[in-house]
Amino acid sequence: MKRNRLICIFIAIMLLLVSCGNKEKDDSYIEIDPYEESITKNDKTALLYYATSDYRYLVAYEAEIEVPVSTRMEFSVISMLKSTSHEGIRGLNQLINPNTELISVSDGSSYVSILLSNDFLNWSFIPQTGMSVEELDAIKRMAVYSIVNSIIDSTGCPKVQILVDVNGNRRGQRISLQSVGFAEEGILGPLSRQSGVILTGEKTVTDIFTLLESENYVELYQYIASKDKDGEARPPESNFINRMQSEGITLESFRIRGTVESSSSSRKLIMVDYAFNKESGRKEQSNIPVELIKDNGVWKISYETLLSLF
Repeated sequence: MKRNRLICIFIAIMLLLVSCGNKEKDDSYIEIDPYEESITKNDKTALLYYATSDYRYLVAYEAEIEVPVSTRMEFSVISMLKSTSHEGIRGLNQLINPNTELISVSDGSSYVSILLSNDFLNWSFIPQTGMSVEELDAIKRMAVYSIVNSIIDSTGCPKVQILVDVNGNRRGQRISLQSVGFAEEGILGPLSRQSGVILTGEKTVTDIFTLLESENYVELYQYIASKDKDGEARPPESNFINRMQSEGITLESFRIRGTVESSSSSRKLIMVDYAFNKESGRKEQSNIPVELIKDNGVWKISYETLLSLF
C-alpha cells in the first residue's frame, strides 16, 4: 500500500514537471514575422509640389511614400516636402524649412488643420543673394501653396488651414497674410488648391516664346531639355546662345491656341500661332504643334524641336 502511494506521488511530480516545462517553453517561444514591418506601413501615391530652379512656379512630383498605419498621411507629405534627399526632385527646390515640424493634424468642418513649428516662418535656408523683397514674398506664397496643393492632391481634402506654433508652446495660432508674402492685411484662413502657380505646358510655351520675343537666350536656355527623346544632349549654353544669335530670328507675335490631349505623361503638344522674321523673310505659322518633354519632372522643349520651329 505504501509502495503504491509512493508510485502515485512520483507520477504526480513527473506530470507537474512536464506541465511546467511545456508552459515555460510556450512563454519563451516568440514567433517572428519577417513581414511585420511591411504590415505596419502602407505605400501610397502622393503629389508633392516643389519650386522650379528659378522659384517662379510649382512643379508636381509624383512619389510613392510610406505611411505608418497609425499616422495620418499629412505627416509623410510634410516630411517629404522638407527633404532634398530623394533623387526625383533633382533640379527642383524645396520650399519648406528642413527644421519644420508638423506637430499635429486635425479635421475641421470643411478643412484639414495642420500645426507647424515656428521654423516654417524662418526663410534663411533660401539663397537670397540679390533677391528683392518682392521675389522673396513670392517664394513665401509658393511655400504656402506647396503645402496646400500637396495635401489636397494627396489626401482629397477640400481645404487646408495652416497654423503655426509661434510661441513654442505647441499651440497653434493663425498667422498674418503678410508673414507669408501676401500683400493684403488680415489672417491666413483655410485655403483651396491654387493652380495658377503650377508650371503647365501652356505656361512653359508662353515663357519660351516670350523669351524668344525679347531675345533673352540666357533665360531661354533653362527651358531646353538636358536631352531630347533620342538621348541627344543639349549643347553647352555658350554654343546655344551663339547659334540663336546667328539665326537672326525676330519674333513678332504669338498666340497659344490650346493643348492636344495625350495619354502620355512625358510628352505634351501645345498648339501655337506665331509670326517671325529671318534673313530669308517674314513667315507666319498657324496652329503649329510645339512638343514638350518631361525633364526631371519639368516641361521643357528639346533643342532640335526649338530650331525646327523657325
